[in-house]
Amino acid sequence: KKLNLTIHHAENEEYCTTPNTWITPGIPYLLLITGGFITQILFGDLILSYFIK
Repeated sequence: KKLNLTIHHAENEEYCTTPNTWITPGIPYLLLITGGFITQILFGDLILSYFIK
């Protein structure tokens, strides 16, 4: 399979043609958002107090 670097319109492009596919191109982005949220919940006050001092 060749690497295709052409620009595609997201609303018109078919990304997945196989049935019963549970993973989408948005999964990596969703994982980063979730990781950032968990980091903010756990360490947010420590980071903020460091910058306020």
